[in-house]
Amino acid sequence: MYLEIVKTDFLYLDGAITSFTLTPLKNRNGTNKVRVDSAVEFTRTNEQNNKVLGGHIIYNLNDCNLEMTTIPPNTKFTFDSIENSISFEYKHMNIPLGNLYKGNAGRWNLILPEGWKLTELYLSDPYHNEEDVKKKKQFRHSVFWDTQKHTQLIEMDLLSKRGSFSFIIKGKALNITNIPEQSQIDFIPCYESDFGLRTLSEVHFHTQNINILDKINKYVELKPNIGGLSININEIISDLLSKIRFR
Repeated sequence: MYLEIVKTDFLYLDGAITSFTLTPLKNRNGTNKVRVDSAVEFTRTNEQNNKVLGGHIIYNLNDCNLEMTTIPPNTKFTFDSIENSISFEYKHMNIPLGNLYKGNAGRWNLILPEGWKLTELYLSDPYHNEEDVKKKKQFRHSVFWDTQKHTQLIEMDLLSKRGSFSFIIKGKALNITNIPEQSQIDFIPCYESDFGLRTLSEVHFHTQNINILDKINKYVELKPNIGGLSININEIISDLLSKIRFR
């Protein structure tokens, strides 16, 4: 797939959300797209050393820009200790995509905390003329269960005639750790696969290094002349960034 944007949200148990946004760097020699495949459709092994972010295998990560933002906990998140459930609602507005008729598209993922499985999920159009999120127009999506990491993944294509995409995410999930297998609970239907999602802690390990170096490279121009030799430290940092983004 050749995409304009790949957005991956990780939900915390306190209601905070860490969001990773991958967009193509504009360069003359590149495709100016994020080249990806769905990790669900391909077996990832250590020997392959594929670069994986959320539910996607990224093929041209060095030609992409990676941004990380954190949405703090909000009033529309609740943790029910008696029911052992979480309920959440948040939204993404005006994600830039470009014109649908020119082949522009994106992809969004939501990854729940390990051991939590959805009983309700709504991906709603915020512009639909209904007050209740559940009654608004719903967008097509897919739900997966990673049997290796015991983690739920929601995936949706981003397509828009207006050049940007907006949606509301509303859901409820139960912690399945202590639920007997024979329990009759109406979980959201999903595809099961042993594809091994990259955990949030694994992603953070690399992005912390990236954020520090990106800031140095952006604000400090370091090009000293030592013993008659010109050393471009910015280029050294850029080269280092390309090597550590995802290992």
